[in-house]
Amino acid sequence: MYMQEGGIEVEQMRTRPALVAAIGLAALATIAVGAYPEPYITSAANAFHSASGAAALNAAAVEP
Repeated sequence: MYMQEGGIEVEQMRTRPALVAAIGLAALATIAVGAYPEPYITSAANAFHSASGAAALNAAAVEP
């Protein structure tokens, strides 16, 4: 009943170089952040503390 060939020919999608490059860059960035997450975690914590009005974690290292 439903197991028959369709009547419309479907063409295969073309590979888009920009899409492949974007996915590759995102994959490399994910691996880099996963391998060395400390600066990203510190930046996120400092941004959170800055937004909430609390002192930043590395505020003593930044002050002259």
